[in-house]
Amino acid sequence: KIAFEREAVKFFLTDFVDDDVIRPGDFWLEPSFNQSWWQNDSVEYGGTSLYEKYRENDIMLSSPKLRTEDVTTVVRMFYRCYALTDVQQYDYRKCEDFTGQFTECTSLKTVPCMFTVSGKIFDYQFKKCSLLEYSPRMILDEATRVVGMYSGCTMMKRVLSFGSTAKISNMKEWFNGCSALQIITDPIDFTSIEDETAVENMFNECVDLEVLSFV
Repeated sequence: KIAFEREAVKFFLTDFVDDDVIRPGDFWLEPSFNQSWWQNDSVEYGGTSLYEKYRENDIMLSSPKLRTEDVTTVVRMFYRCYALTDVQQYDYRKCEDFTGQFTECTSLKTVPCMFTVSGKIFDYQFKKCSLLEYSPRMILDEATRVVGMYSGCTMMKRVLSFGSTAKISNMKEWFNGCSALQIITDPIDFTSIEDETAVENMFNECVDLEVLSFV
């Protein structure tokens, strides 16, 4: 025995580590946007659409490896996959529509960072993911809609980096019902918002929100 448990160095391979968990001397390795198997021909090719591919698969615990370099839509890809707990980091470089991708994945706690550089529509992507602890790092620079994206994520405490929201024209119910939400890391830009209904119930029930800024 070389150290007491409370003194041992820990290694974290994850998107985010809470300040209350990591200690001096611990190591945190953040995953990149590129995985070695993304170009492996032995891995199943996902084509251009993953529309409802695993919809209502209520026994799947881990998402399978898929080559997704040409995928443009993941609409309801994991819709109501109630048992899903582990998600692969996929190549979303061409994906534009993420509508309802993880809607009602009620066992899901974390999702790896998502290279959503082409993403436009994110409506209800994580709706009612009631155990989600924090949002994955994403890129919303080209996004136009995030309606109800995290609606009903009652355990989510932090929204990690998402880039610019300057092109988003509809943010209705974006964080609706996120009663545990405390921190939104990046500033929110309302440049493309033209109607007050586009931000209706955006922060409804966000009673613990402490850190938030606007452009």
